[in-house]
Amino acid sequence: MAKKVRVLWSLLAIFLLCTITANAISPLSISLEGDMVVAIGSKNMYLLKLSGGPAENGGKWSFEATLIPENWTGSPKIEPENGTSSTGIFHLNLSAPAGEQTMKLVINAKSYNDTSEDSARKEFTIRVVRPITIKVTVRNTGKVDLNDVPIYFYADNVLIGVKYVNLVANSSKEVSINWTTYSDGEHVIVVKVDPEYSEIEINGEDNVYEMKIYIGYTEKNYTPIYVFVLILLVLILIYAILRVRRIYMGYGRYR
Repeated sequence: MAKKVRVLWSLLAIFLLCTITANAISPLSISLEGDMVVAIGSKNMYLLKLSGGPAENGGKWSFEATLIPENWTGSPKIEPENGTSSTGIFHLNLSAPAGEQTMKLVINAKSYNDTSEDSARKEFTIRVVRPITIKVTVRNTGKVDLNDVPIYFYADNVLIGVKYVNLVANSSKEVSINWTTYSDGEHVIVVKVDPEYSEIEINGEDNVYEMKIYIGYTEKNYTPIYVFVLILLVLILIYAILRVRRIYMGYGRYR
């Protein structure tokens, strides 16, 4: 009898241990790091991370990636389209299409080991836009060559990119960046370098350059509202003059 009790307790302990182990494993999750708004014709890198599921207990993660564009102009593609890893980390490369559109990137993932398997699916929306190119001329006014000088680009106080340039002494170079996360309206663009680079000039000014740009309209586009009002007033005035003249002529005819 005592032996049977010990066996039952052993089975119960094994069951509880398996239950606790199963509960300790987090569910399979999918995350994708990278730009969700990209420029037409651009090359973009993404970091795909798979975690959780049976693979946490000595297994592996795998994925299949499917790109669904609105059209195939410019041959958009995602590479690689599949992979397997014991870390759950994958590097993907997206070739954007030649025109503006919205694409879907579908990731089907699996997490498995020798005894079990779990799967998950997640969609990511990637918008392809025509970029705004911000371009400046950077000059090294010093007598010493400068290497890997970081040029910071800001839009409305938000960092939108960094470019590193090498500048020979007393030389200049054109530096540009594509801005994709813009919206219509007025924006303040600031391009600058670290204060330690006092010998750097940007567009002939100090090492900080600021400008305003207008997307979707220009400053002159404010004037049509007033022009329309002026035209309307002129039309009303002409109508009033003609009306008065007609009344006057009618009055003179019957005098």
